[in-house]
Amino acid sequence: MKETKFRVWDKKNKKWIKPKFGGDLCVGDDIVIVRDFKPNNNGGYSFDKERIFERIDVKVMRDTGIKDKNGIKIYEGDIVKCGDVGTAIIEDIRKLYNIFEYIERRIWLKIIGNIYENPNLTNKQ
Repeated sequence: MKETKFRVWDKKNKKWIKPKFGGDLCVGDDIVIVRDFKPNNNGGYSFDKERIFERIDVKVMRDTGIKDKNGIKIYEGDIVKCGDVGTAIIEDIRKLYNIFEYIERRIWLKIIGNIYENPNLTNKQ
């Protein structure tokens, strides 16, 4: 099964858009295409359908390449606790380098939510 390097939030329906049964997620400049699979009679999976979303209707977040202390991938939009120092919103992977010093000091990062499902954890309500 492929690992997705992006995750996608549906702004209108306020839910995550995920490929089904190990399908694919393709992010373009103007659209996001989700290819869903379904179980087949041979015990494997076959292509089922494509779902297409306009980029203006979704928010695409990139995988930062870093995992929190529990081994969970950190994406843009995540809110992380930086040891006992405080919290940080991962708004852009380029800005993540500002909290790398916490990793180097072995102060663990822990995801405590994200800006879409937990707006109460931000000042951007």
